[in-house]
Amino acid sequence: MKAKVPALVKDPPNHRHYLAKSHLIQGFSSILDVGGISYKKSGDIWVRELGAPKEVWGVTHSLDKEKDKPYIYTINVVRDYDRQTRRPDLYYDGLHIPFANSSYDIVTSIDVLEHVPNKERMRVISEMIRVAKQKVIIVVPFFSFENIEMEEDILKDMKSKNIQPKPSLAEHRAFELPKISEIEKYLKAHKLKYKISYGTHRPIMKQYYFFQNTINSLLNIPGNSKEQLMKILVMVMEVAGNVFNISKKVEKKDAYRAIISITK
Repeated sequence: MKAKVPALVKDPPNHRHYLAKSHLIQGFSSILDVGGISYKKSGDIWVRELGAPKEVWGVTHSLDKEKDKPYIYTINVVRDYDRQTRRPDLYYDGLHIPFANSSYDIVTSIDVLEHVPNKERMRVISEMIRVAKQKVIIVVPFFSFENIEMEEDILKDMKSKNIQPKPSLAEHRAFELPKISEIEKYLKAHKLKYKISYGTHRPIMKQYYFFQNTINSLLNIPGNSKEQLMKILVMVMEVAGNVFNISKKVEKKDAYRAIISITK
């Protein structure tokens, strides 16, 4: 049996952060990113690399503070599935954020809640609210039968093309996607001000993943030029990124992600 090919690409890299960008407030000075990363491994060295938020949100790392520019600090859990190549500023237990009340202007959570066991999700949200001074922004794939079906179809397509299962999607299926109704119930019970909008057009995302699966599977066929295929893949990612990053509202029935903006 042929060795499974690793999935080389994920979402267009800035997309999830573009969804959060329009909910940032004017004049904020600090962000705590729950579930984020700040370092990537280059050889044997850990290099500070914020990735998408630095470009999209215009922030610097907390150790590289610049005048009149906000900074970001990241925390994550030890069981992060890619911890061998990336890490946050601080590892924590996933439940109690080790900072005082109102420590950061904004607290964000980008595609994180779906990796938290269901019984712990409201605890995580309450902690983000506690630590935030002004606002909490949560971007999350949400529960719907259509979204579940799409994820299962993507995983089946990976299996049929002998591609390594995407760890994050596998964990979605293990923990199940968060239900917006349950989050709303919690926010209403605690009399919190919030708005919910939707993004990531599901049919576009599904076709994007199916195409990348095809490209990845071609890399496993002897005689194919990996360099040429990689060039094609990079071009496709750039085109897809532009499509994903168009700022427009998506109806809930067609959406994969919800953006929950909580104001204190």
